[in-house]
Amino acid sequence: MIDLHLLRVFVAVYKLKSFTKAAKELFLSQPTISEHIKTLESYLGCKLFDRIGKKVLPTEYASLLYERALEIIDMTDNIKNAIFSPNTLISGSLVIGASTIPSAYILPQIIAKLKKTHKNLCFKVVSMDSRSVIEKVANYEIVLGLSGTKSTDPNLEFTPFAKDEIVLITNQTLIKKPVVSLAELKTIPLILREEGSGTLAEVIKTIEKHGIMKKELNVVAEFGSNEAVKEAVVAGFGASFVSSLSISKEVSCKILNVVKVRNLKIHRNFYIVRHKKRTLLPLYEYLINLLKDNAAISSK
Repeated sequence: MIDLHLLRVFVAVYKLKSFTKAAKELFLSQPTISEHIKTLESYLGCKLFDRIGKKVLPTEYASLLYERALEIIDMTDNIKNAIFSPNTLISGSLVIGASTIPSAYILPQIIAKLKKTHKNLCFKVVSMDSRSVIEKVANYEIVLGLSGTKSTDPNLEFTPFAKDEIVLITNQTLIKKPVVSLAELKTIPLILREEGSGTLAEVIKTIEKHGIMKKELNVVAEFGSNEAVKEAVVAGFGASFVSSLSISKEVSCKILNVVKVRNLKIHRNFYIVRHKKRTLLPLYEYLINLLKDNAAISSK
């Protein structure tokens, strides 16, 4: 295989008709230039330059090689430019693993804004629970994830990008008072998210700090999606803890009510999840910075 550097040296000598001038242009010594040309001639099995006195004359073989060498160098430069061009930042395809709330209530707004100005962007958002997002990033199945919780895996980096409050919701008839006590919480029929859900993890962690274990709750059902939970609550099957980001429409239309639990506040962050050993394309870095900017704006 011909070294690309040898071809660049050859092109310089061919154009300048001088080993000395080529050495100056490439910031190499003249002996190095001569050695590179000898190496190339040895590989090709032909002589590329005749030295007649102080003149350096390309042979017919050199003339045949010159056009092809330019094509190879140009093609290589184009590949590099295509990869590292600023356009790479705002065009291409991204695959993102995201937990329920980011995938349904945060990413769509950001993607919509991006598509207005960068029409060549293409997104594939794969929705899954937070635990699965973290596992897939850890196992190199996806390069970027958005999660409602984080792990202690030292190979992963978790960067907060959005804040959330988890609230207790009910329909218009199940709980008729605006505030309930922690003791009453044990008696209310509850619909919970499935194991692996970031919402469930935060709820259990917080109530345990207040001395309430999951087994003490009156759990009537568990669902694998936030929408299923809300539909069950609307139907009067039970109350549930959900992200405040997911119920703004239902609350404004008075389909669902938020009930406060005295002395109980459940706050959490959403995290950008990436593997410390993975190299991200500039396009992913661009999205990460956009999410961080969104977090900065939201916190003001």
